[in-house]
Amino acid sequence: MPLIHNAMKAAGEQLFIVAFLWSPQSWMKTNGEMNNSGKLLTEYAAFWTDYYSKYIVAMEEERRFDLVRMWFEVLSMFFL
Repeated sequence: MPLIHNAMKAAGEQLFIVAFLWSPQSWMKTNGEMNNSGKLLTEYAAFWTDYYSKYIVAMEEERRFDLVRMWFEVLSMFFL
């Protein structure tokens, strides 16, 4: 949060913040890699969901995001 607070202070205005929920960690995926696709292992589904739920709640309490995306690909930025 300090980084966001500093950026807003430097900008002198409210920023439009997009939260991109990235891929699960490699140890939670079927292929054991951050790249090359892979799927979330079912035994980590609840953990991954809880982690991002806590992130969203914390950001909401700070009123610091405007949009949440569930995946990130380079071209997805053009389809907000």
